[in-house]
This record gives sequence, structure tokens and C-alpha cells, in this order.
Amino acid sequence: MRVFLALMLALAALALPATAQEAGKTKAPQLPRTYIESIDRSSSEAVLRGFVEAYAAEDYYRAWILLSPEAKTAFSNKLFEFNEAQLFPGMEAGTGALGRQTTDEIGLDILKEVNLEGALLFDRTMVHAKAEGLLPFDLEPGAFSSATFEHDDQARYMVEAKGEPAVVIISTIKLSDGSWRVERVVWATADPEARPWGFK
Repeated sequence: MRVFLALMLALAALALPATAQEAGKTKAPQLPRTYIESIDRSSSEAVLRGFVEAYAAEDYYRAWILLSPEAKTAFSNKLFEFNEAQLFPGMEAGTGALGRQTTDEIGLDILKEVNLEGALLFDRTMVHAKAEGLLPFDLEPGAFSSATFEHDDQARYMVEAKGEPAVVIISTIKLSDGSWRVERVVWATADPEARPWGFK
């Protein structure tokens, strides 16, 4: 009996450090499962900063992810209707979403992929517009200010831009899942109702 008790006490002593160690462990934060989940869309300000930084860095793929579904739809519709002139100053309507880039330059397989993927189509179009000097506005990293309007599910920010326009207003919106997106960018001569931007 004494041997049995001694053995039980020895086993209990061995188990105590392990139990204490388990109790001291904290649950590790869950890592983002996808690239999209790694982009902070938890607040209006996070989305504003993310969009400005991505646009300034010519990371138009990331900028696209930060747009609202309505803004993405409006952009894509204008491209597929060949209304690029409503998005880019000086770009002729009807030239095609990728401008002068031909199938031979891009490759038919890549062109198919671009046309099927909204983010790639946005990125290619914006890169083309940048190369042609046709971007509607130009942002610098860190170019943002405090909100000029805030509500539970909407906000607007005045942001300094390079050149003309010198200032843009970036509006954000909260979606039904609680995440935020950029809804539109407007300036003095822009159409205030257009998404994600447009001309009067």
C-alpha cells in the first residue's frame, strides 16, 4: 500500500508542472487565412490609410480590395461599356480597358485571366493610365487627415493630392459584416455621385 501511495504521489508531482504549463498558455491569435484577410479593413481610418498607401505605391491590386462592392461594380461596368473617359481624363472612350496593350504584348492566356479577375483588370488599367499620365488624381504616402464627417457606418476624409486636383475627398462605408471599404473619391470638378470616381 505504501509503495502504491508513493508511486501515485510521484506521478502527481510529475503531472503538476505540465498542468501548470498548460494553464499558463494563452491562445495564439488566429492568423489570416487568405491574402485578403491580411488587409486591415476593421475601421474607417484603417481602410483610408490602406487605400492611400496602396494607391501611392502603385499597388492597385490592394487598392481594389479596399473598394466597396458598389465601387468595384461601377468601375468594371464603365470599362466593359468602353466608357474609360468617365474614369481617366484624356483617355478616349472605346479604346478598350487595357488601352494600347495588345494581345501580342500581353499574351492571350494572361489576357483571359485579367478579364476574369476584377483586381487584375483594375491593376492593369491603372498601370496603363499611370504610364500614359492619365490618372485622375495622384496620392502620396501618409497623405491623409482627420475625418471631416463621421457616422456609424460612413465617413469622409480630406486628403492632399499631388498636382491637380490638389485635394480629394475619400468616402468610406461600413458593410453588413462590419468591415469598411472606400466608397468613392471626389474632388472639385468630379461627379460627386460617381463610384469609385468620375467626371461631371
